Amino acid sequence: MINIKTNIAQFIKTEIKEYEKIVKRATIAATNKVAAQGKSETSRVIRERYTIKARDLSKEIRVTKTGPVTASGASIWMRAKKGIPLIKFKHRATKRGVNISVIKGRSVLSEGAFIATMPSGHKGIFKFMMKHRKRRKPAPRYEERKNYLTQLPIDEMIGPSPSVLFGSKKVTKKVIAFIIRKYPKLYEDAFNHFKKK
Repeated sequence: MINIKTNIAQFIKTEIKEYEKIVKRATIAATNKVAAQGKSETSRVIRERYTIKARDLSKEIRVTKTGPVTASGASIWMRAKKGIPLIKFKHRATKRGVNISVIKGRSVLSEGAFIATMPSGHKGIFKFMMKHRKRRKPAPRYEERKNYLTQLPIDEMIGPSPSVLFGSKKVTKKVIAFIIRKYPKLYEDAFNHFKKK
């Protein structure tokens, strides 16, 4: 009699362990990829409503990737900062001031405003302020958020903050729907890729 013994329990344990590795790697890869694509989709959806250019908006959108250590998930977020300079939105200089359009289809004439380039090279839309705030530092400078301040009663005109653009329910709803739609295929592709290795 010939007895053939198998260690089926160990075999299953090894297979499950290898499968878990593939699933984890595929999940991380698919999550990071959908987050990157979600960043582009966020920019596209925001620009459906606002007149800001893609290259300017892209600077405000951040992606935090997931990794093998934490594997807690990726995130798409906007920098919490002061408003975006209005020069970044659609504008047109007129004899009376500057016509500014932040939301597509809507425009406002800011009388007395003007477009200027500072000696530093910074370009913006500026306006004389009736009540000029006192400056602690007398020399012209850039603040941390790059809003240009001068010794004169002139301030740069600032628009909505990135969080306002991103905080719209319509924006988040569309981006979430995009992620849900794209993730399964990205995961399947990643799983098959790592399975072959």
